[in-house]
Amino acid sequence: MIEKNLFRKLIILALVALLGVLWGAGPARANTHFLAVPLDLSLEVHELTDSAWILSEMISIQRIHHSQDMLKLRSTDLPHELLGFVYLSVDSGEPQQVGSAWIDVLRNKETSAEIRILLKPEIVLNPPGDYRFTLEDPGNRMAHISVNIKIKDFARILLIDPGVVSIEAAHGPDRYFADSQVFLEVLSNHSKWRVLLSTEGLCLANDEKIKVEPQDLLIAVNDPEQGYRPFTEGIVLNAADFPGRTAAIYLGADTGWNHIAGSYSGVITVTLAQP
Repeated sequence: MIEKNLFRKLIILALVALLGVLWGAGPARANTHFLAVPLDLSLEVHELTDSAWILSEMISIQRIHHSQDMLKLRSTDLPHELLGFVYLSVDSGEPQQVGSAWIDVLRNKETSAEIRILLKPEIVLNPPGDYRFTLEDPGNRMAHISVNIKIKDFARILLIDPGVVSIEAAHGPDRYFADSQVFLEVLSNHSKWRVLLSTEGLCLANDEKIKVEPQDLLIAVNDPEQGYRPFTEGIVLNAADFPGRTAAIYLGADTGWNHIAGSYSGVITVTLAQP
């Protein structure tokens, strides 16, 4: 990181020297007051992180004009989907929201600054795609800084509750149902994912050798009135099965004379699959 920052500063010094040679010889004198390196930023977001911010690389800004005017930046083309998710920090200071309001970068007589783009991690919940915008100063005295944020497909299982399913089979061979439904919650920014359900069956309390096998289990999704289907059919759920991000799983079991009356419990394995 130290070598990278040193290399960036050497580049800036070289460009400043070059512009100093060209100063007074043409258009550079009229418009170029500040130099930013780099001018193109690209950030990729593919996960909802636990960090407070997603950070870009540092942008170094140098005053290359003898005037003492201030440098302010704003974005007039920030996609509305990103409003409230994109911030700018100047010299590691307090993050300021990027938008149409001006952000002070260099005050009078200040010669250099370092800025960084900060993204709120929740930005990943926007639809996947490329989001582009620019940072510009009021007098076009510095080349615009172009920013591209690429949001990748994202999906995560947030909730499996309860983790253990129990069925009380108390009166001999019959069809019994779980005490409560299992709630699944998936957080995502697209609808191409699938949820696969599997189980090794339910075991009798205090005797794991006695089981209700998967072929004897039944399942209904969200509405048991629509009927149960055998668990062994291969249970695949898609985004349409998760209204409001949540699906309710109802479980039943057909027991026979080979099953001892009692409480059976087990785990439903939930696997998230993305293309």
